Amino acid sequence: MATGRRFIRRTFIPITIASIFALLLVSCSDSQAPQASDALAPDSAAPDTATSTAAEFSSGDATNKTNANATNTTLAGTIIFFLSSQENSNSPTIVTTWAVSPNGGEPQRIVNNTGNPAKSTNFNLSPDCSRLLFHKLPSSRTSGGPMPLMIMNTDGTGQVQILGELTDISKWLPDGNSIVYGKIVREGSAAERPMAVTRTDTSGAVLGSWSIPGQVQKIAMSPDGTRIAAQRLAPGSSINIIYIMDLASGVMTELLPGMNSDMKEPTWSPDSRKLAFVASSKQTAEIWSVDLQTREPTVIWRTDPPGSDAGIPEGGLAWSPDGAALAFVLAPSSMMGNVSSMQLLVVGSDGADPRSVAEVPGWADIMTWCNCAKIPEAIAAP
Repeated sequence: MATGRRFIRRTFIPITIASIFALLLVSCSDSQAPQASDALAPDSAAPDTATSTAAEFSSGDATNKTNANATNTTLAGTIIFFLSSQENSNSPTIVTTWAVSPNGGEPQRIVNNTGNPAKSTNFNLSPDCSRLLFHKLPSSRTSGGPMPLMIMNTDGTGQVQILGELTDISKWLPDGNSIVYGKIVREGSAAERPMAVTRTDTSGAVLGSWSIPGQVQKIAMSPDGTRIAAQRLAPGSSINIIYIMDLASGVMTELLPGMNSDMKEPTWSPDSRKLAFVASSKQTAEIWSVDLQTREPTVIWRTDPPGSDAGIPEGGLAWSPDGAALAFVLAPSSMMGNVSSMQLLVVGSDGADPRSVAEVPGWADIMTWCNCAKIPEAIAAP
């Protein structure tokens, strides 16, 4: 399925312009939550042909919650931000930053990075929409050079260098006063390469550092700063597994032991109590949420029917600031080559009211869902 193709787009090896731009990429009427595949419950009867492939998902039990009396979440005053990667035969990959209201409407481009060559990439907007985190690109693509991690105000002032080199992952934390970045330690065998994770304040002063073992593909720090969710490749496999590291003790625990699906895009709820992720098999893709106190999983969205061309969740997830909804983007199931557009959707955190918000250009990666009174003015790419 699309997992392999998407992994190639996200490769961390900064060899080409396209691979540099893909480094980061870190969201109807009232309806019931999607029904879980019968195979998700180990004691259930054998599923019919239409759902039999979902047996690859898990040996555990997922609960689907229905909220018949749920009311729509008030989403006014919040904005969803995403990155768009667009390619053509006449120029390198162009990455731009867009914003859209979760209530729908036309997406608006707020960072235009169409310079040739582009001067910066991997944009990430702060939670209050006032500052931009980005990587500055070398002036020459052929001779190379440093690609420092920078912060600046959205009016172009106050540039600060956080790190003098390229990172594999970099993102604002919800407090708006610190960031987290990760760098894969490219020494030894690929199976043993850890990710060095660092938290800094906005001046670049280090607040903490940790080493996450294994073939780490993506990390997400909890908003309360106590845990890291790590998406890692299972040994000798192309399947991703999610682990949780307690930062005080360094102990790592598997999120859902025995689950056989490909688990990607770990995303913390604003209160750090839940973790959402995408689970996929050959025919089915689902979005799950796990209560980290009870370890009770809930399926809140799924491809319906299994094996259909309805689309595959790609490009990350984002919780609404109040934790009542999730945003995600759907890539075409049969995508080949360049993708001209994707669908941005919002669903209640209990699975209620799934709806399409907008069609977004190019290959979209959700960046953040912020408390912003209005969409910011256009920002000149630094």
